[in-house]
Amino acid sequence: MTFETRSGALTGTVVKLNPKRAVVECPTASWRVPYSTLRHECDTLKNKRAQRMQRLTEVADQARQLMTRYGLSDWSFKFSGARKQLGSCNFTNRQIIVSRIAVINQTPDQITDVILHEIAHALAGWEAGHGPKWKSIAIQLGATPKSFTPLSKEIAEAEQIIKAKIKIGDMVTFEDRNGQIHEGIVLRKNPMTVKIKCPENIWLVPYMRLSMFQNTQQT
Repeated sequence: MTFETRSGALTGTVVKLNPKRAVVECPTASWRVPYSTLRHECDTLKNKRAQRMQRLTEVADQARQLMTRYGLSDWSFKFSGARKQLGSCNFTNRQIIVSRIAVINQTPDQITDVILHEIAHALAGWEAGHGPKWKSIAIQLGATPKSFTPLSKEIAEAEQIIKAKIKIGDMVTFEDRNGQIHEGIVLRKNPMTVKIKCPENIWLVPYMRLSMFQNTQQT
């Protein structure tokens, strides 16, 4: 179960049910918590996942509408797992591609800009690159007429926060590419990924996929 304290959210196991409060055993202490403030961890993760899926659905619908509006009805749209590329235009497969992580971390206006940016590439043609022809079309569509750099600063800062926060032995939760939630213990911190031991497998997970943390080490 999860509950809020003045220092932040804590997660623990209910060990006793009193008339007005539950006794919740956490890694560092036991807490007596009012029932009204307890949240089941599965419900919390389920809600987060539902919000993400709703946002992804909204972006996919928006992208297809914009593609149809600008004459790309015979093109398809898909999401990628890219962490450092906002979007791309695949001329071979005739696809507009947007990063799932970008959708979660960027504002709606920024994602609209990404979609229009890639539509402009499709209309300008591969050989146009980010040259004058592409810039002219991007301006007509209302997109920012400049090349996107990777999520760079925002992603880098977020990754540094996560890297500093987790430790070997911590319990972490993450979502795989199929939307399944897993929980496991950090075995090793690599430069780009974390080695996590779950009951069913060992995973190498990018830092940005870790959605919550629980320190299991005794202090």
